[in-house]
Amino acid sequence: MTDVKKYAFFFPVDKDLSLTGGPRTVVNLLTGLQSAGHGVVLLSQRESALTEELRSRGVAAEVVTLPDILDVHDEQAMDYSLPRKAKSLFELLKYNQRIATRCRKHEVDGLWARQIKGILLVGIAARFLEVPLIWDMGYEKPPRGLMRVLHWIGLGLATRIVTQSKRQFPETFGSQIERLVGHKVDHIYPGISEERQAALRAAAKNGAGKPRTVLTIGNIHPRKNQAMAIRALAPLLRSTSNLRLAVVGAVRDQAYYQDLRTLVGDENLSEVVDFLGWRDDIPALLGRSGLLVLSSRREGIPHVVREAMFAEVPVVATRVGGVPESVRHGETGYLVDPHDEEALREHTARLLHDPDLRRTTGENAVTFARDRFSRSAWIEAYSNVIEST
Repeated sequence: MTDVKKYAFFFPVDKDLSLTGGPRTVVNLLTGLQSAGHGVVLLSQRESALTEELRSRGVAAEVVTLPDILDVHDEQAMDYSLPRKAKSLFELLKYNQRIATRCRKHEVDGLWARQIKGILLVGIAARFLEVPLIWDMGYEKPPRGLMRVLHWIGLGLATRIVTQSKRQFPETFGSQIERLVGHKVDHIYPGISEERQAALRAAAKNGAGKPRTVLTIGNIHPRKNQAMAIRALAPLLRSTSNLRLAVVGAVRDQAYYQDLRTLVGDENLSEVVDFLGWRDDIPALLGRSGLLVLSSRREGIPHVVREAMFAEVPVVATRVGGVPESVRHGETGYLVDPHDEEALREHTARLLHDPDLRRTTGENAVTFARDRFSRSAWIEAYSNVIEST
């Protein structure tokens, strides 16, 4: 490495504070970059499992508390009245000044931000400091209205842009813009740490003679669309002896959670569907499962899909976002169109009833994951972005 630099990384942490896929990916990235010799410090708006985990691993993490008016979901901010939006803009500028002060304290050479919210909270600070700004787009919803304007502002503020999926940038800005600014866009598949890989591989070995459990993992939210999985699998759950569905994830939308519970009752599945909440033993759960179903409406490169592959667990998932780059249809799992419940049910049944197919698909998955989601390749690619920016 020819040019060691120190970066401040800003990651907006949700209020549930748990170490879910996004925060876990940030832990892997920052610890990997620090091990590679880069200086790193995390800046975040609140204490959380992320800040705690990073400190336990020797990575500096500081909190720069957001004012209440900014500490809301994007949709809430869009609904603000005009005077409240004006106040938000004023507070946004003040927050960027505070970020700039912290960055001067740490003598950073650049700033990194996740998602458009991160860009808005630190992008002006990068201009104050006259340092590069790397925008890791992470998962982004298709921008519309004012959000689309904010994405264009982010495009102007960012020195470099990192995407997880090849489809992400053109879906957000269009193919023509990609051709114009492609020189500052880098596509990097996120990796899984060697430690986590070992836990997943151990779980796979311990899962010999797995019980017939299907997992669906993700925050309880309409975007994850667990209702599709429940409806699609209902006939299988009723007709297949000892088959269970485990729904794993923190409740992000209480009304949607209640709708799911009602759906389970209406389908007479209360005895075979388990809501397990947020869990920190995902490797063990994967090791005890038969396969993973992901019925999301929108996704980036799902963390849980990568982990399932390392655990030799086949995946049946909707063909959205970066999922087609994570799952090879008919080889490491199966892809279905969004809302195609029949296809999801058929592919799930095929894997459940054919142990040889399930085993072969799982073996293909781990081979594919080692190649595409290598942590060392991920860190090397990210190091190259930092060094050349």
